[in-house]
Amino acid sequence: MKFAVIDTETTGLYTSDRVVEIAIVMLDEGGQVLDEWDTLLHPGRDVGPVDIHGVSATMVSAAPTFEDVRWAIAERLHGAVLVAHNLTFDQRMLDSEFDRSEGGWEPGSGVCTLQNVGGKLANACAQLGITIEHEHRALSDARATAQLFAQTVLRSDLHVRSAQVDPSQKKSPRTVRREAFPDRPQGITPQESIARWTTGIDHRRYPRDELGYIDLLDRALDDLWISADEMVELGTLAQLAGIAPSRLPELHELYVGDLYAAAIRDHVINDDEFRQLDAVSQVLGFNLSELYPDFEQYRPAAVQVAQTPQGARVAFTGTAIDPRTGQKLDRSELGAICRSRGYEPQDALKKSSTDLLVASDPNSNSGKAKKARQWGIPVISVEEFVLEMS
Repeated sequence: MKFAVIDTETTGLYTSDRVVEIAIVMLDEGGQVLDEWDTLLHPGRDVGPVDIHGVSATMVSAAPTFEDVRWAIAERLHGAVLVAHNLTFDQRMLDSEFDRSEGGWEPGSGVCTLQNVGGKLANACAQLGITIEHEHRALSDARATAQLFAQTVLRSDLHVRSAQVDPSQKKSPRTVRREAFPDRPQGITPQESIARWTTGIDHRRYPRDELGYIDLLDRALDDLWISADEMVELGTLAQLAGIAPSRLPELHELYVGDLYAAAIRDHVINDDEFRQLDAVSQVLGFNLSELYPDFEQYRPAAVQVAQTPQGARVAFTGTAIDPRTGQKLDRSELGAICRSRGYEPQDALKKSSTDLLVASDPNSNSGKAKKARQWGIPVISVEEFVLEMS
């Protein structure tokens, strides 16, 4: 028996997403490494969250497509038992890629180390002294998963079935490995807190058949934002995992509570952390202050409008009503007010350049207002903007 330990880095989590990097570590029945293979892949679309997986458009510009290397993947997976940390996710991504390339495969019945160890890869490896050289790099994660599998699962009574893959026409593969590119500097991002909190959650308290979905939820929140379409997709993925729609609210409430518990472990919640927690709970359908009243004590102080500096860049959302006349203000009028006071109006909310968002309702759950709060951009009402900034 041989095992194929796989890891994929992807443009996202959903049906339209693609694989941008794949690694396969082959093991013999004793857990010894037989072969390692990895490559970047051109996804035929944007590469997704570069700040998470570190794969840029430049890096994949000369990379092969999945179809280009399909036979190389097939010859490794054929006759091998698949192993992955959240096997359901990696298997689903490969399902989609094989379908697009019109190459048949039957994944068999493999081993999910996430379900077997009951925790995130980084946590499980740390407990066993396994080093992950670079998280979110396919080969590093596959190597770590292979060691985790060899130490915790391999000697169990495995009920598995090997994959069957049609290798199709064999041709010389052209691979582009990540090592060909210099390391990207790891800057400080607003997502640091969420990543730290999800690592601090004891995933073992969740039923094993729900762990795959919780892992996807962790990944979906890497950018602190889940759109309405993504929520629909997550619901679909939950159903594929056998989780009933009626179970999701309870599961999401448990997850939000775990995030909050992880956040207050150090007894400090700063303004950015408050906004992140508040945004995540709202996305999942909860008011964290109602679930945990103590949370409210950490709410940031109100924006001091008068302290907004000259040259500040201002965006708008919602229907603006002039509090002095009761008449609607169109965007040209709002822009004129901005310029008259030394501010720069913006047509769109931008994470890197917007300094202030003016909303018809500052407590709005509109897309712009949510994003502003998640990015730490102050949100004020039209009334404050028109009257207090006069």
